Amino acid sequence: QAEYMFMDEDAWVAAYKVFLDHFVLDDEDWKELLFKAWVARVLNYTMRHVLRGYSVALQANTDMVMKLHMKRSMEVFDHHRLSSADLSSEVNSQSDAPPSPEDLEFANRHSPAVPAAVL
Repeated sequence: QAEYMFMDEDAWVAAYKVFLDHFVLDDEDWKELLFKAWVARVLNYTMRHVLRGYSVALQANTDMVMKLHMKRSMEVFDHHRLSSADLSSEVNSQSDAPPSPEDLEFANRHSPAVPAAVL
């Protein structure tokens, strides 16, 4: 019996990052591994969401994209905040301060766009 339920959203994102960094186009083993991982992801998504209907499946996709978008936005924001701050004192004294409008604008400009249909 095939096993595919391990390939949830978090496992797929982690695997996808590895594929982006290490995949070799001419390597048959990499092609086979990518194909099997993708099939496992499709089967997991189908069994967990699609069988419950269109609106459930669409909401699952929307939730995953929004989660990834938020995570990426926070990574960009944190990187910008750390790279532009005086690490000796400002970071420690303002670590609980809300982001400035400039920081929010920077994060919006440098985070991946979310298609309007997802919003």
